Amino acid sequence: MAAPPPRVLTIAGSDSGGCSGAPADLRTFAAYGVHGLCALTAVTAQSAAEVRAVEPLGPDLVRRQLETAEEIGIEAIKIGMLADTTTVEVVASWLERLPPTPTVLDPVLRSTSGTALLEAEAVPVLVERLLPQLLLVTPNLFEAERLSGVTITGLEEARDAARRIERMGPSVLVTGGHGYPAAASRSNGGTGRGSGDVTDLLFDGNRFEAFVHPRIRTRWRRGTGCTLSAAVAAGLGWHLPLREAVRRAVAFVERALRGSYPLGRSGGQGALDPMAGPPGPPGRRGAGIRPAGAGFCGVGPHNKQNMTGMSSLRSLAVVSVLLSVSMLIAPLPVDAQETPARSPRATFEDAVHVKVINVQVFVRDRDGNPVTGLTSDDFVLLEEKRPVPITNFYEVHERVKVGAVAGLVPGEPEVHIIDRPGLARRNYIVPEDERLNLIVYVDHHNIRPQNRNRFFRYVREFLRQHVTRDDRVMLLTYNRSVKVEREFTSDPQLIANALYDLEKHTGGRTMWDSDRADLIRDIGEEDRDYFFVQGRVRIYSQQIYNDMQFTLDGLKDSVISLAGLPGRKAFLYVSDGLPMRAGADMWEALDQRGRSVDSIEYDSNFYLDSLQYDSSRRFTDLVDTANANEVSFYTVDASGPMGINSRDASMQGMAFSSNIDSVARDNMHSSVMYMAEETGGQYIVNTNNFRDGLNRIALDFASYYSLGFQPGHAGTGRRYRIKVELTKEAQERLGLKRDRFVRHRLSYRDKSVDTEMTEGTLAALKLGYEKNDLEISLVKADEIRREERGLYTVHVDVQVPIGEMTLVPVGTEGEHLLRARIWVQALASNGDISPPQVEPFELTIPAEDLQRAMESYYTYTLPLIMKEGDQRLTVAVRDEVAGETSFVTRTLRVGV
Repeated sequence: MAAPPPRVLTIAGSDSGGCSGAPADLRTFAAYGVHGLCALTAVTAQSAAEVRAVEPLGPDLVRRQLETAEEIGIEAIKIGMLADTTTVEVVASWLERLPPTPTVLDPVLRSTSGTALLEAEAVPVLVERLLPQLLLVTPNLFEAERLSGVTITGLEEARDAARRIERMGPSVLVTGGHGYPAAASRSNGGTGRGSGDVTDLLFDGNRFEAFVHPRIRTRWRRGTGCTLSAAVAAGLGWHLPLREAVRRAVAFVERALRGSYPLGRSGGQGALDPMAGPPGPPGRRGAGIRPAGAGFCGVGPHNKQNMTGMSSLRSLAVVSVLLSVSMLIAPLPVDAQETPARSPRATFEDAVHVKVINVQVFVRDRDGNPVTGLTSDDFVLLEEKRPVPITNFYEVHERVKVGAVAGLVPGEPEVHIIDRPGLARRNYIVPEDERLNLIVYVDHHNIRPQNRNRFFRYVREFLRQHVTRDDRVMLLTYNRSVKVEREFTSDPQLIANALYDLEKHTGGRTMWDSDRADLIRDIGEEDRDYFFVQGRVRIYSQQIYNDMQFTLDGLKDSVISLAGLPGRKAFLYVSDGLPMRAGADMWEALDQRGRSVDSIEYDSNFYLDSLQYDSSRRFTDLVDTANANEVSFYTVDASGPMGINSRDASMQGMAFSSNIDSVARDNMHSSVMYMAEETGGQYIVNTNNFRDGLNRIALDFASYYSLGFQPGHAGTGRRYRIKVELTKEAQERLGLKRDRFVRHRLSYRDKSVDTEMTEGTLAALKLGYEKNDLEISLVKADEIRREERGLYTVHVDVQVPIGEMTLVPVGTEGEHLLRARIWVQALASNGDISPPQVEPFELTIPAEDLQRAMESYYTYTLPLIMKEGDQRLTVAVRDEVAGETSFVTRTLRVGV
């Protein structure tokens, strides 16, 4: 059975003339070979030249269309005309509860003839509620000005507008088809209206890419913006990377413009022809949409060509996933052969991988304020008590990188190391390895509801004030098992809103309080048999201890899932504290009773027995795991200074000293303090002033130093202790002569490349993380029903541009070698995860085929045995020469 094509939804208005809106989108979807779904937002009466009437549809009808499309299944979404505020809100609310789906918005504000297609009051709602949920927005120059507030007169202003819009959430493609003002075109290299070229500018938050193509001289250009955004969405439906989807869409629109035709008796403006070029669905074998200057590799019999020296790869057998890898290189299309030959990337005689350990260091003065302006010469970095040279150093202050030393700091073109005066952050783009990943973890099982809900008020304020759209936030909860309440999002308001729902949950600590109070009464009743009460204390301690093992398992599993995630990882853990030694306060109460009431029978050895309920080793294992995965704990005891009180007037019998409550508080606090101190984080305990504590945490997000060093070992798997100190000169200069003013994680684990790649694959699979430096793409080719009920063989093509790989010259005939490995892991709809599988491969390219190969893809075909339903698949590729990696995750619909 052939695999069904991707299902792509357009949310747009109708066009009675058939030139723009939903009709244009559906024709584009057909050209791309995807199945088009449609949810109309408005009905318009349009001639070939103008819009004559607009009638928005009611919100209920729009919502029902979206819900029925969701039942069918959606792999990508294009949004066009929304007409009014109500429709914007309906679409935004629907997207909030939809599983993450790549969504492209063409922000239609007015028609080409000047008719308003979105009421002015809806624009702020679109910015606040819709933009944060999008993958891409495609404004023309007028729309980019409205959204950003920047007057665009040339490319520099367009770049500034793109930066501002990207901070609202999505990547940005500023389309230049309408042209820059004529006065500006002369100063921008002929990119204005009437010039020979059109420049479309893509900004994904890390770098700009300009797509320059000739201006097509035609009057028949109605629906250009609709067609472009629909083409990008269709490419995303085929699981192409964003930049590749945009590149193909730009070339697609160029061909459609060349085939445009007039409409109407008077000619009007006419329409594009999406069928003008030779497109085909990117995932169909033997077909491909070919952008100018790039080759497309299919696997059909007409374009299959084996390269000399290709190694044969053995099949892999795994549980529920079977892999075999083949590599094919297609001949270069004619239009790509006409472009200048592409040179191989820098080559190396052998792979040399430089491992750098980076440590975030927080330096605070006596008032807790960041100490700024230090240099690498002010620090001493120790590994296992031995000084090591600092090879990588920079300071971040107020979220801006303000200084660096020459060395191993990546030099991305859009990442500027700026001087301190003024801290001009406008041009600063946060690299992926510096982005903050904040995990808010609410432990329902170990908190009282009233304390949790009181603290949530401060958390919502904290998220609004201190978490930006450059950050990612996730919300997890624990109640005997970990639940993902909100996956990573760049909109902190979504997390703040989700906290309201959590206020309805019960808290497990309430039951614990009841059991504790009953036990205190039993211990205090002097006529109770001492050994009977001691047995009760043992049972109580064992119950608490067992619960703690599950709690720590949940925390550790959550930390492990973050292992492969790049960037800074802050874990905000919220509870009423955790007992380091289960029942420690009850053993203290038993001690007091034994000494005062049962002195004859009292046996002090029972105190040693209580140590069997000590979880300190598990906490040590937890912080070691966190440090190994570069996770810092920020822990909060929400119970406040009076969280535990054993002196209840209703209790009868002996009076216990306040020492019992002190033991209880210390026992609860010591664990969360230890978690924070060992991992370089902070703790908030014994206070009701949560705002000040959260503000101190916010300072860590905004201001720190990064120190890097090259260890003299690689991939040992061992844990190494580290320490960072200020030099004596710096201490004297600053008046800070104690270590407590310098804070950082206290250890790291020297992981092998295999471990890092395996952890990265799991993180991508479970968290939806994607890092695609090699620009690989996954395309589902077909599926075949197997004899076993509910199982299918699914073929997935992994396409990698050879030009993105680093090639090594070998032999004397000018041959080049490609050396890489591929990791594959799958997550079934029932939650089962297959073991990660890895396969090395090599490909030798003869000298005569080198330039052609540089413009081509090689394709891995993965036959996967998968169950029916939605299955998540992660494929990771590592260039073994350069050390560059890609992690790509896609959801496959199997047998549906």
